[in-house]
Amino acid sequence: MALLPSEDTPSTLKWIVFGLLVAKMKGFLRRANKIALAADIGTKKAMTESFLGMTARFYDPETKAMHSMKIACRSFPLHIRRLECTS
Repeated sequence: MALLPSEDTPSTLKWIVFGLLVAKMKGFLRRANKIALAADIGTKKAMTESFLGMTARFYDPETKAMHSMKIACRSFPLHIRRLECTS
């Protein structure tokens, strides 16, 4: 299993690894005949941050295996909405 870059990894190496991972993901997705996309929403336990993610699931005819790949994740900071009642 390949190791992902950490905070100590130089910035240029991170971009090289990122580019290689994106190319590998695109290769998998090009081989798929059909792709199922799923959106997922979650919140941290302390309700300090929310997340929206997108996952792609597909069958790879070359490896004859199902794959699941996270293709996007966005975090949203805490926001509090005050409900005001008017009488």
